[in-house]
Amino acid sequence: MKAIKSIGLFFITAMFFMLIGYLFGIRTRLPEGRDHGFSITDSLTLDQETIMPDQPSIALETEEPFVSFLDVSSESPFLRSDTEFILEEVDVRKGTVTELVERLPDRYVGMDRESFLEAMEEYAFAPPLSERKKGFIGLEVLSFSRDRVVVQKNYRRASPDDGFYLALVDYRVVVLFDDKKTIYMTTDVSLHMLPAQLQEDLADMIYVENEKELYDFLEAYTS
Repeated sequence: MKAIKSIGLFFITAMFFMLIGYLFGIRTRLPEGRDHGFSITDSLTLDQETIMPDQPSIALETEEPFVSFLDVSSESPFLRSDTEFILEEVDVRKGTVTELVERLPDRYVGMDRESFLEAMEEYAFAPPLSERKKGFIGLEVLSFSRDRVVVQKNYRRASPDDGFYLALVDYRVVVLFDDKKTIYMTTDVSLHMLPAQLQEDLADMIYVENEKELYDFLEAYTS
C-alpha cells in the first residue's frame, strides 16, 4: 500500500512539474517586447504621432526659399574702373550744356558715395588752373551709383575780348568780369604772396585787358 501511495505521489509530482514546464515554455515563446498591452512597434508609432509634430521636419525648414545674393555689379556702393563717368559742362552765361562721357579717373576708383562727395568738395574749393581758365565756378553731383556717376560743372566762360578786374575778397585775389560785380573765378593767391605795391593797387582793383594777361598774372603767383 505504501508503495502504491509512493508511486501515485511521484506521478502527481511529475505531472505538476511537466505542467509548470509547459506553461514556462509557452511564456518563453511569446513575442518579445510585449508589455502592458502594446508592442515596441506600437510605442514608436505613438511617439511619432505625439512628438514629431512639435519638431520641424527638413521639408518644413526648406519650404521658404532662400534669399539670393544681391547683384553686386549693380548694387555695390563702390566705384570701379568701369563706372561710367559723365560730365555736364554748363555755361551759365549762355545757358548751354555740353555732355562728356569719360573714363572714371583712377583716384576715384574704390570710393563710396560719401568719399566721392568729399573729393568733389575739395575739387570745387581748389580747382586746377586749367579749370579756372575755363571759368569754373562750381559743381554738383547729380547721380551716384556703381554703374554711373553724373557730375555737373558750372562755368562762367569769358569771350576773347572780355576784360577783367582783379580784386581782393577776404585777403584773397578774385577775378571779376568787367561789370566789377560778377565773379569770373576765385584764386589761391593770398594778399601776403604779393609785393607791397601790388597789394595797394588791388585795393582799388586792377584791370587786365584779356585772358592772356590774366593767366600770365595767375601763373606768376601760383607757380
